[in-house]
Amino acid sequence: MGNCTQANRCGDSAVQKSSAKIRKIYSNRLVMLYFDAAVASRNAGPDSAQYATKLKGLSVVTETSADDDDAFDFYGTGYASMLWGRWLRDYQDAEEGVWRKCFKARALEEMDMLDDNDPSNDTRGLHSLAVTLLQAGDRINAGAILAVLFKPLEDLPTQQVVEDGNSDLANGGNGETDEQDGDPQTPSVTDGGETNELPSERTLKSEAAMLKAGDMSVVSPQAPQITETRTVFGPENIDDTTTQPLAPVTKQTTSQLKLQLGNSWMYTCDGCFRDPQDAGEMYFCEICLNRNYCGDCLPKVKESSLWSRQCNPNHTHYRAWPIPSDARDMAVEWVEGEAALRIEWLEKLRKEWMT
Repeated sequence: MGNCTQANRCGDSAVQKSSAKIRKIYSNRLVMLYFDAAVASRNAGPDSAQYATKLKGLSVVTETSADDDDAFDFYGTGYASMLWGRWLRDYQDAEEGVWRKCFKARALEEMDMLDDNDPSNDTRGLHSLAVTLLQAGDRINAGAILAVLFKPLEDLPTQQVVEDGNSDLANGGNGETDEQDGDPQTPSVTDGGETNELPSERTLKSEAAMLKAGDMSVVSPQAPQITETRTVFGPENIDDTTTQPLAPVTKQTTSQLKLQLGNSWMYTCDGCFRDPQDAGEMYFCEICLNRNYCGDCLPKVKESSLWSRQCNPNHTHYRAWPIPSDARDMAVEWVEGEAALRIEWLEKLRKEWMT
């Protein structure tokens, strides 16, 4: 009986967790629709109050009475709060001190993930903070963070040359691989040690199944090969809940914070599912939550000709790969191939959001 009860509790917990995740996904989708509708109706002339009101309702955790002279709102750390802050800034001409409140709790929480003693959340923290800063209009610091995430991709060709050389030596110099078909093995994303901690992990197997039902030629002119066994991640739906820390691991030095990045660059295009290495470019939507497009698919997004309507053609996009020269090494120093976050950069950013 005891074992049965315990199993029921575990089952209930799993169901509740799954339900909460599904609610979050649909809630985030609804938030984006409210935002786009408010912008469209404002630009078209009619009153956008109904959509803006609904957007605010999803962003506010606690709302005080409007009759109170000391009225103020508490904003959450989710997607709704960020879009409400963007709405206030871009379309209501709100003062900086007003719209920044919508981002403050989230931004500070994500900064704390970078200088805690838990290296497993470094990649997640960097990604989340970059998303927040893009929404807040800080493309400079957001770009600096994305440059950190994509820097390992720049070093990848050199690493592959070394690995190929070592492989040749191991195989007697004949250049053969361990796989029967002669193709080199694709590294698992779990090799980095922190991939499983990311908020959204997916496989191209499910994506390939979806494409198989449609016309592959519509997706990409290059008709990219999709390797079903290759696991990749691109944060599809960021989990706003706080990750439980692992056992403390000291990683701080006097002037630097060493970061563990893993396969931090392996975002995939939401149009053709290629990663930056295959596609050559990667753009981040600054309004959608975790939508990324390669240089071939972004024009289709702008023309509304992509196989799936995922992103508003009027949204703005930031090119994270190749790394912009002005974003390089602003947030980190690279010491023997390892990233060390500049403490002065982090503290300056934290101070800006504390005020």
